[in-house]
Amino acid sequence: MEAGDILGHENMGEVVALGSEVTNPKIGDRVVVPFKISCGDCRFCHKGLFVACDRTSPNAEMAARAMGHSPAGLFGFSHMPGGYRGGPAEYQRVPMADLGPIKIPENITDDQALFLSDIFPTRYMAIGRERPRLGRQFRNLPRLIVAGGVDRNARYAGITKDGSLSAMGRARR
Repeated sequence: MEAGDILGHENMGEVVALGSEVTNPKIGDRVVVPFKISCGDCRFCHKGLFVACDRTSPNAEMAARAMGHSPAGLFGFSHMPGGYRGGPAEYQRVPMADLGPIKIPENITDDQALFLSDIFPTRYMAIGRERPRLGRQFRNLPRLIVAGGVDRNARYAGITKDGSLSAMGRARR
């Protein structure tokens, strides 16, 4: 950490300026911005492993020495994943702005949208990663429910309380 660092990664606000090459979002849009910064073009992004993007952390070597690998650039963390200012900053520069920000519809309040930048996608991804293959038990369901709200995502994914895949879940596969 360094003096002046701003932590926190629930990023939400109004777009007030854009770089010359940014086509989406538009000035005036209310947006949430995921805490990971991804390019969309590297080998990791092409595999859907956006948090492992190898083009967005200017301090990738520092992170690799400490952790054995480098994550993508991350808002509101230490300088290892890039030193990008966190969500509580008055203004926030958003690299790769065509890919990250998600426009908030007018009928959604700030309170409803805030957690789209971190908590909801994290639990949704947990369900996706732990989703059982046909015939296997969903052994991690009780642990994930403790994380809060994951049970609703599990039910949507077709996972029953006993951890098996429901008929709806089998149909979605």
